[in-house]
Amino acid sequence: MRMSKIKDMLGDEFFIRNLDFEFCRENQKDVISIINQIPYINWTTNDLFEDKDIYGNKWNHSFAITDLENKVVGVIIAYLRLSDDNHIMDSLYVHKLSIHNDYQKKGLGSKLIQFFIYNSFKSIQWLFNITVQTNDEFSNKHVIRFYEKNGFLSIYQINYTDKTDLLMYVDRNYFENNNKLEIDFSATNIVTKNLLHPRLNQTNSLFSKSSKLPILFFSTTNSRKKELYQFIFNNYNIKLVFVSPKIRLTEPQVESAELIEEQNIVQFPLKILSRFITKKPFVVEDTMLFIEFFNTKHDKWELPGYDTKRWWKQIGADGILKIIGDSSRRNAKFASQMGAYVDKNEYFFGRGEISGKISTEIRITEDDLMLGTYPHFFHSIFIPDGANKTLAEMNIYEYSKYDYKRKCVVDFIKNLKYSIDFSNQISLFE
Repeated sequence: MRMSKIKDMLGDEFFIRNLDFEFCRENQKDVISIINQIPYINWTTNDLFEDKDIYGNKWNHSFAITDLENKVVGVIIAYLRLSDDNHIMDSLYVHKLSIHNDYQKKGLGSKLIQFFIYNSFKSIQWLFNITVQTNDEFSNKHVIRFYEKNGFLSIYQINYTDKTDLLMYVDRNYFENNNKLEIDFSATNIVTKNLLHPRLNQTNSLFSKSSKLPILFFSTTNSRKKELYQFIFNNYNIKLVFVSPKIRLTEPQVESAELIEEQNIVQFPLKILSRFITKKPFVVEDTMLFIEFFNTKHDKWELPGYDTKRWWKQIGADGILKIIGDSSRRNAKFASQMGAYVDKNEYFFGRGEISGKISTEIRITEDDLMLGTYPHFFHSIFIPDGANKTLAEMNIYEYSKYDYKRKCVVDFIKNLKYSIDFSNQISLFE
């Protein structure tokens, strides 16, 4: 039997063990009873053994605390959750965590979540995010404080018709940079089974030196853009390392607004750099804004297009609004292109686009340091279709739904999926 020994605050011994299907079936009454201590939860046997695809890997990542008589006194149930409208990142998601009422306030909950964090990041070497969603009510503040004490940070609120939840996360940086674990896990013999990276051709095995956190080498000098792209790629369990090209790049001139021409905006610089590139995949990106007012052809917008950065430097958002005035021709779209040099004559690309309108005034959030957003650039005058705020006014939850850069990243990763062997890369976290 694979387990790890722990002690509560009084010195009593307990064990953490895998909560696999067989053990759960043998102890289902106790497990369900402990889970149903959570407010608003009323699980049945069917809920516990739910086998929908989304829960398919939960038996690999769930654990129980037992006493010396093998009685279950605590459980944590988790599974690999992919991003969706409410959950912006791929993560190992803590679905349920509960300690038996008779054993609470003895430190067992902290020991269990600390073990879970340690074991997950140590075992799944490509994993970057662990998340949990909990009720954001005053009566639940003690639970929020519990997760905060154990390294979790709040990201955003999720509003439902009958409640408001808080999404929280802890990332690999916490695991690597904080040596605050209260348990010596060096003697544990618990093993987590191999797990496939959900978006890349990447496998994992416990302590394997051939399984790494995937790394992309990204070229940009914009510090805020670095933060944003690092956050987005981390959301999909990919690490960015920022590099500077050895030669100064100038943006190529293109002849039309066709998609193949857009692609050249990132492909040409990569071709120029290819003989200097030693770390791969090497990635560059470019952003374009198109505004109806400046284009006569309805089906082929070209302006500002490839000159968007120059327009920003010379005219800015205020200048755009002055030129457009009160015109009704305010339709617009943002597009992002991303390209990667992988090997000789081997390139991969991604693209993301959103449509919207130009606002009548500059509108920007007062919090310009909000995680995962970019309240700069022409975002202060761009209102996406379906929204009533500019991109620069949105919080992270709102912004992620309309983020054309995120859409580009997802498309880019999809195109890389079956093309790159990341297992040969050097991990930053060895």
